Amino acid sequence: MAEGYQNESEKWLSEAGSDRAKVTHPYLFVGCKDDVVCRADAIEGPRKAGLVPDCTVKVVDSGHWVLYEKPDEVAGIIVEWLGEKGFC
Repeated sequence: MAEGYQNESEKWLSEAGSDRAKVTHPYLFVGCKDDVVCRADAIEGPRKAGLVPDCTVKVVDSGHWVLYEKPDEVAGIIVEWLGEKGFC
């Protein structure tokens, strides 16, 4: 932010409104109960705004380093989600 790298992207997004910001593909959000950096409820704003209309939210009982703490659980969530969406 200090260097202004995102300025062009933010300008591009704001010029067209929320249509450019909308994620039109299936979206999986894996949040963690004890993560103070990337909180599990962080997706609620974009969901309520309609920016991620096909969003699946899964919450894991873990801290920020969920891939180190619970790799098998995260892998299971991803594989299950991919199957539900018809990717595999």
